Amino acid sequence: MRKLIFAGLMLSGAVMVAGCHAATDPMNRGNMNNGINYPAGPYGYAKHAVVANLSFLAKVDPEMSLGTANYAGLDPQTITLADYFNDDAVSWIVLTGAAGWCGPCREEAHTLPTVSQKWEPMGVRFLTVLIQGFDETNQTPSTMDDVNRWQSITKTHTAIGTDPNDNLHEFASEIASFPLNILIRKADMSIQWTTLGIDPNDPSLDPILSSYVM
Repeated sequence: MRKLIFAGLMLSGAVMVAGCHAATDPMNRGNMNNGINYPAGPYGYAKHAVVANLSFLAKVDPEMSLGTANYAGLDPQTITLADYFNDDAVSWIVLTGAAGWCGPCREEAHTLPTVSQKWEPMGVRFLTVLIQGFDETNQTPSTMDDVNRWQSITKTHTAIGTDPNDNLHEFASEIASFPLNILIRKADMSIQWTTLGIDPNDPSLDPILSSYVM
């Protein structure tokens, strides 16, 4: 069982308010696809629920994990979960919520270059979203400068972005810690596994992917 890290860390009051209203949030009801090819709702946040078509602002190396792009020179782009759903090469999505100041997040991220190179050919795509930047005292939302800094530290060449719509706080209100990991099955965009923190014996996501993807 993966060990909880930062289990005592509570997010800001605004986060807790968002969590209190999760049950009545429109995100949990109906079909919000607006003509986009994406599984219909109702949507949710727990295991086996269909995840809504969340959007993030991210930088992506065109060559993915095998690339060498300078992230400071990449233009940010809007990435939606529908983009992955409509990509025939994708079979699973690993969505990670992290903070620049979070030590376990960085520890996990340092394993990602090896893990992503192994699993991308099998249809797994990795999207890291910095919910917060590197200011641990104020825990402020991340910026593109934080994205560039994160990539320079972790040497990860996958999608790395910010969460301008505060989407992941709906998950963090239940799992108030970092890193937050969500494994989504592309076939129906259902959540198959979620956790927070890392296993100190193996901080990578490789064992989890071996359980679900193989």
